[in-house]
Amino acid sequence: MMSAEEAYSAYQNKIQNLDHLSLGTFPTPVHQIKLSDGTTFWIKDDGVCSTLYGGNKVRKLEYILSEARSRKQSLIAWGDSGSHTLKACYHFCLDLQIPLELAIFPYREHSLDRLFWQGRKNDIIQITQKHSMLSAFLYAKAKQLFTHKHLIRLGTSTPYSTVGYVNAAIELHHQIQEGLLPTPKTIYVAFGTGGTVAGLLIGLALCQVPSKIVAVQCVDSLLFYKWSLKNLIHQTLQLLTIPKDFSQSVLQHLEGFDTSELGKGYRHMTSDSQRAVQTLQTHGITIDPIYTGKAMASLFNTYHRQHGEPVLFWNTHSCT
Repeated sequence: MMSAEEAYSAYQNKIQNLDHLSLGTFPTPVHQIKLSDGTTFWIKDDGVCSTLYGGNKVRKLEYILSEARSRKQSLIAWGDSGSHTLKACYHFCLDLQIPLELAIFPYREHSLDRLFWQGRKNDIIQITQKHSMLSAFLYAKAKQLFTHKHLIRLGTSTPYSTVGYVNAAIELHHQIQEGLLPTPKTIYVAFGTGGTVAGLLIGLALCQVPSKIVAVQCVDSLLFYKWSLKNLIHQTLQLLTIPKDFSQSVLQHLEGFDTSELGKGYRHMTSDSQRAVQTLQTHGITIDPIYTGKAMASLFNTYHRQHGEPVLFWNTHSCT
């Protein structure tokens, strides 16, 4: 099996030839939070990486939008009315003048999210309202097949975009080396379509950072996403010209999946996630009860297992 040093060398050789745009301000800050009950943890705050739209989509779109622009392709994306992917794509494509079509469907009672899209059509962004997830997906796939638009996957999770979070883990490694924070025993991350977690796992393995990741489930069908996470790791390693067997080292950095915070499913706001949002709000940190609130709740509910070791919460929610 390829050593970590050999894999990192292969990564460095490949990364130089991967085009990307500069959409965010990096490295993102790290700082410590101390609560009145004695809970102490570190935050890596990707929420503040852009004044247009922050969060974990920025690192991924730097690669996706670069790829689409080099091919001179217009884009199509689909998702529910509250999708962070769609909102991030909207803001950055409008700013870069990249033609984009959004196929949007309503999700349960989230009418406020639907209001966001009213009056948003313009010469660059086309918005198509669909009635269901299936109709939005089929519409987007048809556009991809028959008009050759570049289809953005749910959550922007592709091998190409996952490189953004490989870089993010290496960025964290450099901050640890600089003494900005101690090496975390555990990193808590919201888990949706898997791109963020896959990239962080690969980056930690490349840099031989001993931290383990707790992937906190925020969407249904975890069994499928366990498989897709491994598949995404394999595909990203292939893109980086790193042998597939290095995935054994990568997966050693996965502490496990926390399935206890999902509640009734995708977009369900649990009482624990809402309390986590309120707690961080008092410290000037913006998270949401759907994804990052659940990851934060997982940290709070399992903090006693860390035995005083440093823990890190990776904020992937936009603060703008």
